[in-house]
Amino acid sequence: ALDGKYILPGPGGDPIRNPDVLPTGKNMHALDPQSIPTSAAVDCAKTVVDRLLERLYQDNDGAYPQSVAFTLWGTDNIKTYGESLAQVMWLLGGRPVPDP
Repeated sequence: ALDGKYILPGPGGDPIRNPDVLPTGKNMHALDPQSIPTSAAVDCAKTVVDRLLERLYQDNDGAYPQSVAFTLWGTDNIKTYGESLAQVMWLLGGRPVPDP
């Protein structure tokens, strides 16, 4: 990076979730919209939605909610690779399918 040569940009984020963010010292992009939600994000989202609906059902005397509100933050989707987007898709009755 200190040689003054062109360095290809790459993804940014958490190197534990995505080792491709290394090495540092490059121009980075937050995410590729075609790459979210990931398979791991879809699996986590399914677990969260199942638990949420179960809890709401129990807390409301056996009735499911008529509506659910979400705030979709860009930074949250960057950190979780689209988990909250997948949660919304599950709650709408869809099945999120990550790109291979």
